[in-house]
Amino acid sequence: MTLITFVLTDEYVVLASDRRITLARGTKVISQDDKAVKSVLLNGQLLLGFTGVAELDGKPMLQWLGEHLMGVHPNDIPEVLRDLMRDYYEANRSVRALPHAFIAAGYAFNTLRSPAAWPMGFRVSNTANVVRGARMEFSHPSTDFASMRFALGNQRQMVGAVGYPYSNTALRSLEGSVRLALRLDASDPSKVFRPVIGFMRGVAQRSAGYVGDTIVITAIARSSIPITDIPGFMIPLTEGAAFGPTRAPTSFMVTNGRFDPETYLPGTISPHMVTMGATFGPPRVGVVPGPGAPVIT
Repeated sequence: MTLITFVLTDEYVVLASDRRITLARGTKVISQDDKAVKSVLLNGQLLLGFTGVAELDGKPMLQWLGEHLMGVHPNDIPEVLRDLMRDYYEANRSVRALPHAFIAAGYAFNTLRSPAAWPMGFRVSNTANVVRGARMEFSHPSTDFASMRFALGNQRQMVGAVGYPYSNTALRSLEGSVRLALRLDASDPSKVFRPVIGFMRGVAQRSAGYVGDTIVITAIARSSIPITDIPGFMIPLTEGAAFGPTRAPTSFMVTNGRFDPETYLPGTISPHMVTMGATFGPPRVGVVPGPGAPVIT
C-alpha cells in the first residue's frame, strides 16, 4: 500500500506519491518494485493520487482512470468515480477486502466568482482514516464507496495523508513546517518540498517495504488555474531550484532522499486528452526506452 501526502494552501497545492508496487499472494510478498505512476493532473485544476488496488480489469490504475474519466464534467468526477468503484468491487469478489482511496487537492474554478479559483479537494474511498494509538490507519474496508468534498475555508493550509499507517506526531511536525514555510513565502511551494519528503521517507523506512523510498513531488499554483493547454511540466535541473515564474506545473523525483535527474512525470486527464505520464532525464548511452516510457532529452 502506498502513501499519498498533500499540502493545500490559498496559493499552491503540492502532492507527493511513492512508486512502490507490491505483489503478494496472501500474506507472502512476491515482489516490491518502484515502477508505478500514482499521481495525476486532473482537468488542469487538481492533483489526484491513489492508494490501494494497483490494477483494475488488468490495466494499471492510471490507464483505467483515463479511459473512464476522460470527457466527464469536472463537477461530476467524484460521484462518477465513486460509482465506478462501487460497481467494480461489487463485480470482483477478490478485491472486496482491500482498502482503496483516491485523494485530490487543488482548485475549483468559476469565472462568475471572485476570486475565480479557490482551494478545494475530494476523497473517494471505501475506508476512513482512524486513530489507533499513536498512528493514523485505515478503518476496515467496505464494499461500498463514498465521495466527500472538502474546502480550505478559513485555514491557511491543509496537510493530509492517506495510505500506509503513519505517525500523528510526524504529521503534526509536517504541519508545523508548512506553517513556517507560509510565513517565509506564502507563494513558493518549494519551501515545503523537503518537509514533505522527510515525512514520506519516515513512513517508508517503517513500512516493511510497502511504501517506496522513490517519491514524485508535483506542484501547481492557483495563479495558473485553469491550465487549458497541453501541460508542459517544469522539471528542476538541480536540487533546490525555486518554483518557476512561469507557474507551469512543477514535478521532480527524489530517490533514497536525493534529487534524481531522472523524473517520472504524473499522468494527465482532461476532457479531451489522457497521458500516462512520461520519463524525463539525461540520455543513457546504449539504453533504448521501452514502450510507454519515452525519455525526453
